[in-house]
Amino acid sequence: MISAVIFDMDGVLVDSERKYLHDHMDFLAQHGFQASVENLLKIVGHDDSFAWHYLAELMGSSPSVIERELTEYFQEHPTNYKAIFREESLQVLRYLKENNIQAAVASAAPKRRILRMAWACGIEDYFAEIISGTDFRHNKPDPEIYHAACRRLKIHEAEALVIEDSHSGIAAAKAARIQVAALRDPLIRQDISQADYKIDSLTEIIEILKEEKTYAE
Repeated sequence: MISAVIFDMDGVLVDSERKYLHDHMDFLAQHGFQASVENLLKIVGHDDSFAWHYLAELMGSSPSVIERELTEYFQEHPTNYKAIFREESLQVLRYLKENNIQAAVASAAPKRRILRMAWACGIEDYFAEIISGTDFRHNKPDPEIYHAACRRLKIHEAEALVIEDSHSGIAAAKAARIQVAALRDPLIRQDISQADYKIDSLTEIIEILKEEKTYAE
């Protein structure tokens, strides 16, 4: 029986991957470089450090320079999380609360960014834990973040359901031996074949939880 649902942030709670793709392409264009969407999709699901190193290789620069310049770019082009919030998230979070199922966020993004998203979307009070992969030695696809989430929620991995959208995140959850529901996205085109469930809307999580409960009974 599922007693906790652990959400990824980008591409799950908020439809942010499209904005990030646009921002990275615009950043490259401002520096006289071009990259296909296919190339930039390799960044999806990874942390900022991965993006800095990947863009540095594309641009023939250093990760430290890209970190500084990309940080400045995002300060000038902040993400409006409320505008890209998946409204169906709220329906799912309310269901979890009503049924005494814990909710948590486990994202590869920095903690301050996750907190800013939760505050902007008005959902911070729904989460028992908000966890950043940057607080660990290894970020996704390493399973450490999901093991830590289960420890903090005081549950066994078999009692959790992870919601992801990227191959990296799915790999992390599966390595932690946790069931995964993957949110399909025709633009992002991630390999979600490892996921236990493939969904087109977050509201499908409710049906999965009902099925799991029935099975347990």
